[in-house]
Amino acid sequence: MAEAKPVKDLIRDLQALSKEETALVLEALGQPPLSDVMEQKENSLPQPGQPAQPAQVVGAHSGFPVPRVGVFSGEEGKGEVSFQQWVFEVRGLLQGALYGDEVVLQAVRRSLRSKAADVVLRLGSGAGVDAIMEKMERIYGNVLPSEKILEEFYTARQGARESVAEWACRIEELVAQLERRDALSAGAAHGMLRTKFYSGLSRSQLRSALRHRFDGGESYAKLLVAARVAELEVSSVGSNQVGVESMLNDKLDKVLEEMSLIRKRVERLE
Repeated sequence: MAEAKPVKDLIRDLQALSKEETALVLEALGQPPLSDVMEQKENSLPQPGQPAQPAQVVGAHSGFPVPRVGVFSGEEGKGEVSFQQWVFEVRGLLQGALYGDEVVLQAVRRSLRSKAADVVLRLGSGAGVDAIMEKMERIYGNVLPSEKILEEFYTARQGARESVAEWACRIEELVAQLERRDALSAGAAHGMLRTKFYSGLSRSQLRSALRHRFDGGESYAKLLVAARVAELEVSSVGSNQVGVESMLNDKLDKVLEEMSLIRKRVERLE
């Protein structure tokens, strides 16, 4: 049996074929001539002055997998995404140009569990994504008036055990709720966040560390980073102080214990 040629040798042999020889090889393999293939390719390209074909949208029967949306059941403590996170994911699919409405609808239905799934069930099989989102917002969304949310924002203050990151996330969520209702512009939101973040810090050490940055007009993003750095430094100093105090207390206990032993010995000698 003849030894098979290496692939590179086969490629070199094919490249050396003439047009007539190439046509014979293609005919023997049952393939169309190269001229037909090139003509078909040229016809598939957009002609000058013609708009390009739009990107194909993934439909319900396209064979592509349905995108995954975080599970939401409407019940707390199950380790699932929050309602706002769920809304964010669904809106991301709707705003994208890849998936059609039917695919997004399937993704939404698959993501709901328990009580949240019952909400969609009561809407009926004909309910679309918009109807489902509207219903879910009424049941699980924040129904407080914008004035109440604004009041909560202005009266907010960092908790005693709340980290800088948690404090920032809390006030950012309040501002985001106002922005989603068009009750606040992007420019106003930045200024409000910057002022509230600094003034609402509960630890005087952090405010002192950030005062020159805040007075200098640094952005909210930079203040947040600086506050986290200052928080780590303050925590580190506090830990060191606790360690030193613990060591001194241990030494003091040993000294007192030795003094007690000496006192007992003196009493025995007397």
